[in-house]
Amino acid sequence: MNICFGCMERFDEPHTVCPKCGAAVGTGSEPCLLRPGFVLKDRYISGRLLARNATTLEYIGFDRKTEKKVEIRELFPRNAIREGEAKVKPLDEKGFEDLKKAFLEQGQKNKTLRSSGVAETIDSFAENGTIYTVVERLEGLTLTERLGDAKNGTVSFGIAVSEMVKVLHILEGAHEQGFIHGSLTPDKIYEQDAKIRISAPQAADPRDLALVKSGYAGEEICEGKAIGAWTDVYAVGAIFYRAICGAAPDAPAGRLLEDNLKSPAQVGVTIPKNADNAIMNAINRREKRTKTASEFIRQLENESTKRVGVLISLSLSLKLKLATSCAVLLLACLAAFLLLRPQNVSSSFEVPSYAATQGVEVVPNIRNKTIREAQDEISKTSLVLSSQDYGNQLEVYRVTTQNPKAGSVVPPGTEVSIEAKIGSNMSMVPGLVGKTTEEATLDLENLGLVARTFEVYSEHPKNTVSSQNNQDVWIRKGEEIYLYISKGPEFADMPSLIGMTLEEATALLETLDLFAESTGSESYAPAYEDGVVVSHEPAEGQKAKTGSVVSVVVNTRGDPIPLPDFVSMTENEAKDALLLLPLQVTFTYQEGSGQPGIVLSQSVAPGEMVLPYSSLTVVVSRAAPTPSPVPTATPRPPAQPTQPPRQSTPTPSPVPTPVPTPTNVPTPTPIQLRPGIPNTPTPIQIRPGTEAPPEDTPEPPQEAPTEEVTPEPPVYTEPPVYTDPTATPAPPFVPIDPVVPTDEPETPIDLPSEAPPETSEAPPEATEPPDETEIGI
Repeated sequence: MNICFGCMERFDEPHTVCPKCGAAVGTGSEPCLLRPGFVLKDRYISGRLLARNATTLEYIGFDRKTEKKVEIRELFPRNAIREGEAKVKPLDEKGFEDLKKAFLEQGQKNKTLRSSGVAETIDSFAENGTIYTVVERLEGLTLTERLGDAKNGTVSFGIAVSEMVKVLHILEGAHEQGFIHGSLTPDKIYEQDAKIRISAPQAADPRDLALVKSGYAGEEICEGKAIGAWTDVYAVGAIFYRAICGAAPDAPAGRLLEDNLKSPAQVGVTIPKNADNAIMNAINRREKRTKTASEFIRQLENESTKRVGVLISLSLSLKLKLATSCAVLLLACLAAFLLLRPQNVSSSFEVPSYAATQGVEVVPNIRNKTIREAQDEISKTSLVLSSQDYGNQLEVYRVTTQNPKAGSVVPPGTEVSIEAKIGSNMSMVPGLVGKTTEEATLDLENLGLVARTFEVYSEHPKNTVSSQNNQDVWIRKGEEIYLYISKGPEFADMPSLIGMTLEEATALLETLDLFAESTGSESYAPAYEDGVVVSHEPAEGQKAKTGSVVSVVVNTRGDPIPLPDFVSMTENEAKDALLLLPLQVTFTYQEGSGQPGIVLSQSVAPGEMVLPYSSLTVVVSRAAPTPSPVPTATPRPPAQPTQPPRQSTPTPSPVPTPVPTPTNVPTPTPIQLRPGIPNTPTPIQIRPGTEAPPEDTPEPPQEAPTEEVTPEPPVYTEPPVYTDPTATPAPPFVPIDPVVPTDEPETPIDLPSEAPPETSEAPPEATEPPDETEIGI
């Protein structure tokens, strides 16, 4: 597998020139850069240099774990050198340690940012004596590339405002999470998969001359002051200006004397007046600039947006003072750039020093300066400032004494010792989140600080501080502290208003910063009383934007109406008449009263005035039901006397033995005797040679039926005839007369077994029945 370190594309076959980006394979790099192909954390492969600023070097990279392209940011200040292949060694060890700590903390914090519009921060770690941050590599065209391809290098206002509002929404979400980009420029805005995305946040550094001169940085970056959401607002306003005007606005340092910057409308851009004012307000001086992304969006949408005042003309003396300040500021930035650049990188800039050429140094005056300012002054010479630990409060402590004194001529490399303390004009900014506006303002006044408030939507209670721009830091008295006052959540969960009066619903919505408004439409819900809410939009459980109007529908019946006379109408006539009336009608029926289907009465008298949807009961006549005939019971005939058994010498009956019934022998059907025929045993005809059973076998007693049962007429079935070729032919079978059903229960004929009539105590063995037995009567 071959990889191009110019674009990080992989190829199976080796190439001398990358077919993707055209870079020559094996091209080297500057000595101060990481070698292309160097692996960090056994995971990230470094490639070509993408950009550099005052503190970092940015490379294209490849993540071997996810197999995706990334960007690698290496902490490498301009006063550092590289030892060996990767080791970073600064000239100022103490300052570099503070910078490493801040860089690592910023990278770890960026990993917690959750925004689909901002490139993800993947990793942040220490290696090679410095800190690395790995961020998502955004593909697609940058805004710089798209503007370069556009006609005249500009786009229409409609296209620009659409994209800039998207950028502002992304920044608004990042700001709410406490993230400031700080260095937004057109080449950090991407169009990827038809979506707008921006690079990962990176705090601005005043030593980054490229950023200072770009026209997209506010004066707070040039002056090294605190940055915040207003810094990103300036950048978006400047990018907006560039996109529609063709050039970025003049740098703020050049506008300190007199702000003659023409607005887009003055340049000739077709743009609404409010949008023209909104853009100029966004790139205004810090104290008059639009402070938040959401405020910028509102100004772009609000037709009544006005231009905030700017410097138009200044006195000559003030111009000279400001000119001197600007010159000093630019010289300080240039000196910082030269002194903090990498020592092993050649540069065409040299700063001559007359004292240095004579082998001596003149000690500068650093009294009353902050430690940071003293370090900057001493760094312009070959002198050394005594090393003391002031933590990260270099802007707080002020020099009270110095040795040697200012103006002393000393050899190069002489140490200048100082004493410093926190100035009496400094105050520590406390944490104010959660306090009311009045409490936070009073606390700041007691510290000699000024509170400046801005209303924002947040989850904090209304009229309390949701965030602030500085906390637990020392700043000069008289400085402004920005307090963001909560207006409550931007969206409220709608409660149920159904069943409330309009006054009750209005009072409840006011607690949620919502407003009730009746639609005026008439509606009636029978389950609710007159004058209460029966529906509303948004409905219960939906989201309603704070400050918006909730439409409610109130239950109303309308004016009373006269009730017609329905008595003597037919039921259908009454129903047809009621179709045109808004009434709740119930029909009931009364049996045996007048002609069926005629209205007998109504619950409300005819002509009476009733409210719409009132209840009405109509009584209709209905014929009485026809009585059902009562069934007559059939008399039961007298029971036939039971024939007593004949008197004979009883013969003990053998104990019956279960005989398996052959499957091919049908079961005999019991025969019902005709009335009048004695119920005597029927002789059974058997084959000749077979002994007949005894005639005096008594009939078993018959039990009387417990309930009346109507027997079904039996169906006569002719019994099967069996033929024995060796036996004498049997007499022909003579059928009996049809059986007449009677009320007597059928008496089955018990056929004795054909076993021999032997009297024995032991039961006979089971025998198979004869195959040719013939049963007759």
